[in-house]
Amino acid sequence: MNPFSSNAAIIKKLTEAKNLPTDIFLFVQYDAAKKFLGAPNTKETQLSLLLKPIFELSITHQFKRNDFRPIPNVDIVLLRIKKREKPMVEQQNEKLYRDFIVYSFNAWKPILKEGLNKIFTDHQLLRLARI
Repeated sequence: MNPFSSNAAIIKKLTEAKNLPTDIFLFVQYDAAKKFLGAPNTKETQLSLLLKPIFELSITHQFKRNDFRPIPNVDIVLLRIKKREKPMVEQQNEKLYRDFIVYSFNAWKPILKEGLNKIFTDHQLLRLARI
């Protein structure tokens, strides 16, 4: 079993807790860390967009494979998830933001724009794309 297969579930559990931790450090697979970080490292994911308004994510250390026994077949990093002092989304808008992101990623369209056409005009989508 891959010891890193539960990373997303662990991160969700920690970042959705009633009493949010102020600082989290996790050993994670490098490719997974890039997905949690989102842009500019890779494409944004639902989880990266849900985390960013409340947490700052960074890779604080890249380990060598031979730092571990047995030697893993993947690159390992130390991922830091630090609670922002001032969230990017106001508390009264957190649920709206979360619902919007979840809707956007689950609209069953291969292109995000197609899924959002039901709630935004073409002009609004162009403005959003520039932000």
